[in-house]
Amino acid sequence: MSVRIFIYTITFLIVLTTLAPTAAADTGDPFAAWALPGGKFAYITPNDENKIRVIDSDGMLKGDYITEVGKGGLIMPCDMVGSPDGWLFVLDRMKAHVNVYDDKMDFQYSIGEKGSGPGQLKSPQALAIDAYGFIYIANDGNNRIEKFDHEGKFIASLSPEAGEGVGTEFKYITTMAATPDGKLAVGVDADDPLLRRKIFVYDRKGELFATLEMSKWGGQGRFSDLFIDEDNTLFVVDSPGESGTYPGAIWHINKDGSLIRKYEAYDSDFGRYYSPVDVIVRNSRMFIFCAEKKCLVFSLDGAYLYSFGL
Repeated sequence: MSVRIFIYTITFLIVLTTLAPTAAADTGDPFAAWALPGGKFAYITPNDENKIRVIDSDGMLKGDYITEVGKGGLIMPCDMVGSPDGWLFVLDRMKAHVNVYDDKMDFQYSIGEKGSGPGQLKSPQALAIDAYGFIYIANDGNNRIEKFDHEGKFIASLSPEAGEGVGTEFKYITTMAATPDGKLAVGVDADDPLLRRKIFVYDRKGELFATLEMSKWGGQGRFSDLFIDEDNTLFVVDSPGESGTYPGAIWHINKDGSLIRKYEAYDSDFGRYYSPVDVIVRNSRMFIFCAEKKCLVFSLDGAYLYSFGL
């Protein structure tokens, strides 16, 4: 009996050891990041922490904010954007609203509520803020995008029928971002070939302006982030697929849909690939936030610069 227990114990420890790296990578997934004034960055820590962590451009910790309980707490944060004055807007998928924090990370108010009516949210997935301070929330449970002003007043709904008219693409939004001139780029990624790896661009009136076919650039993962630089070029994060054989990539795309450059989250210091989940471009440097609690920094000509832990 003791020999059998010993064998079972050894087997269990071997399985646990085998699974440990995967578990560590999962818990290290920073879901969203945003650049703050003063050369700092904020990112959402994993679901078991539900905090906003602030670091500088070298990865030095500047503070942890917001807990899971109490007013302004987070349950399932999934996206985050910020205003030029340092205020943060954090989308909570479970609570179906956006928490608004000032530049000191103090909670101020919430935007949206659960429901199916105008201005209400059901399983929201992505968030964007434009240069005019309007907030856009991808409301995939209701198959539309809700538009609010920065104080939380509902403005309008953007539905697929106002654009391409497929009728289902807003159920598969994975990321959004606003262009400097006020357009809204919506990343859609579904198994349906008609909705696979596309970016729909809408003007300020909610009318379809352009459709970028990202499938021609390849990739096997799913879009997890979309960053638009001051020159209106797009950085699309293609996170690894379920197969585990595709490391993921960052696609730098011109506003007409042409490819400028492909980046891979490869750390030459350690000789390994990481799994990108978010990207920020600042001062001609690209910060790639990866699932393994790692941030890789590149110049825009593709040269690896350095990395730091998250």
